[in-house]
Amino acid sequence: MLILQHKSFSDRITDVFFVVLPLSFFLPIKFYNLIIVCFILFIPILRLKPNLKNRTELWILSAPFTIFLYGFILDISDGYVLRAWSEIEHYLSFILFPCFMIFYGVTTDRARLSKISFFTCCVLAALICFAVAFNKNMTDHDRIVSNWNFQETMDFYEQNPIGLINWGFFLYTELSSPIDFHPVYLGIFYVIAIVFGYSILHRTLPIWSKILIVSGTLLLVGQVFLLSGKMPVVILFLIMAGHGIYLLIRKKGRTKYWFITMLFLLIIAMPLLFPASIYRINSGMKSIFAKNLPENDEYGNTHRMYLWKTTLKLIQEKPLSGYGLYGSRLELENEYTGKYFNSHNQYLMILLVSGVVGLLIFITCHFWFLLSAIRARDYIFLTFLLTVLLILMTENFITRHKGIVFYAFFNSLFLINTYQNSDRK
Repeated sequence: MLILQHKSFSDRITDVFFVVLPLSFFLPIKFYNLIIVCFILFIPILRLKPNLKNRTELWILSAPFTIFLYGFILDISDGYVLRAWSEIEHYLSFILFPCFMIFYGVTTDRARLSKISFFTCCVLAALICFAVAFNKNMTDHDRIVSNWNFQETMDFYEQNPIGLINWGFFLYTELSSPIDFHPVYLGIFYVIAIVFGYSILHRTLPIWSKILIVSGTLLLVGQVFLLSGKMPVVILFLIMAGHGIYLLIRKKGRTKYWFITMLFLLIIAMPLLFPASIYRINSGMKSIFAKNLPENDEYGNTHRMYLWKTTLKLIQEKPLSGYGLYGSRLELENEYTGKYFNSHNQYLMILLVSGVVGLLIFITCHFWFLLSAIRARDYIFLTFLLTVLLILMTENFITRHKGIVFYAFFNSLFLINTYQNSDRK
C-alpha cells in the first residue's frame, strides 16, 4: 500500500496497461481494438515520452513486421488493395506493442503484473469453459457426440467410454468455444500460463496465495490434456522434462525431488486419465510415416501432411519473391479447388508470403531473441520463445489475431525488460 501511495497517476495508468492488455487477448476483437485505442489516447494525455535507449529493441522487434509489409506491397501491386489492407491490419500488433512499451516503460514489476494477469485470465477461462462444457454434456449429450467430426476419435471413444463424462465431448470445440478460441491456441495459452504460475510461486507469498496458484496450475495442466491438442501436450512435457533435468543438475534440496515425483506421477496418470491425448499422439505419429496421403481427408491427421506437401509445391514455383499476403491465400484456394486451408506451418507460410528473404529475417530475429534470453539467463523468456517456435511447426500461430497479440505482447515485454535489467547491472 505504501508503494502505491508514492506512485503518480501516470505510473498507475501504466500499471493498468500491463494488467489489462493480457486480459484483452481473451476478449472479442472489437473490445481488444477499443482497449488499444484508449491506450493510444492516453499517450498524449499523460505526456509520455519515448525511451530512446530502447531504439535497438524497437527495430529488432519490428523487423518481423517487414515480412508481412512486403507481402502487403505485393498484394497492392497485384491490384488487391482492399484485401491487402484487411490482411495487414492483423499484423499491426508487431509495431504497436513495442511502441507502447517504449512510451509506457517496462519494469520487472510490470512484467510480473502481466504474468499474474495472464495466469489469472487463463484459470478463469478454464473454469468457464469446463463449466459450460460439463453443463452441455449433461443436458445435450447425444446431440453433441453425434455432431463430432473426427470419426477416428469417435471410434476410440465408443470403445473406451468413461462414466457419464464422454471424453470425446470434451475435446477441442466444447472446451474452447465458450470463449471463441481455437483449441490448440488455447492449449498454448495454458502451457505458458503454467510456466508463469510456476515462476510466481518462487516469490515470497502467503500460504493461501500459493494454494490458489498451485490449484490453478493443476487445473490448467488438466485442461491441456483434455483439449488433446498434440503439440501443446508435447510442448508441456518437453518443458517439464527440461526443467526436471535442470533441477537434477543445478539445484539442491527437496524441491527437485518433489518436481521429479510430480512429473513421474503425471506420466503414469496420463494414459489412465487422458486416454484421448495418447490416442491422438499415436495416430499423429502413424500419419507421419504413412505412405499415402489422402487429399480428401479434411479432418484426419494425414490432411496436415498433405497441406505441407501442397504448400511446398507452391513455394518451389516462387521461392524468392513469394505470393503476398492475400496472394498466398488465393494460391492455396486454387490448389484446394475453392476451399481454403492454411499451411499449418508458420515457416512454410512465411516462405509462401515473402520468399526466402522473409524467412531469413524471421529466423535471424528469433536467433537474436534466443541469444538475448540465454545471456540474461531469463528462463521464462527462453521457454516462451521455444514454445512459440515449436508450435509454429504445426500451426500458423502468428497469422490469427489471438496468436499475434499474445506473441507480440510478451515477446516485446520480455525482450525490453531483459535489456533494461542488463543496463542496470
